[in-house]
Amino acid sequence: MTMQADAGETDTFAGSRERFEAMLAWLGDEEATGLSHAELEARLELDGRELLRQLFQDHLDVRAQHETRLEAVVDADRCHAPASRPGTNGRWRRCSGRFK
Repeated sequence: MTMQADAGETDTFAGSRERFEAMLAWLGDEEATGLSHAELEARLELDGRELLRQLFQDHLDVRAQHETRLEAVVDADRCHAPASRPGTNGRWRRCSGRFK
């Protein structure tokens, strides 16, 4: 199974592409050329982390499109468990940011 959008579908990595293109545009801007090396590195680290977060989220969205939802979830003790934890709204938190 490939993790690419089928022909005619919306680009599932559009958010990542937009974020990357914005980073490239900013690097060519006067604002970036006026920064010290340390300031430039700090900004790239921040923007790069957001790009990685977006790439991960886009990938999870592609996976979700191809996954079969389970009607019932059973834990290791064979007890029925909810499909998602109460109060989580189906969202996950990672060190690099929030994910759906």
